[in-house]
Amino acid sequence: MLFGVSLSLPITVFGFTITYVYMPNCKVEWRDTVVGALSSARVSGQRSARCTRDSRAAGRIA
Repeated sequence: MLFGVSLSLPITVFGFTITYVYMPNCKVEWRDTVVGALSSARVSGQRSARCTRDSRAAGRIA
């Protein structure tokens, strides 16, 4: 399980980086895309971890 979690962040960062480079209608520097991708991956990772934790807790209570 730890191996999957450790690969999740780099794969997510790579996906966001590619999206931020090729989707905008103007030139965006790679450094800026990586910073934005790291921020977005971290926030989305926190959100998914919280949702998983909450659903597990709800299953135990019910």
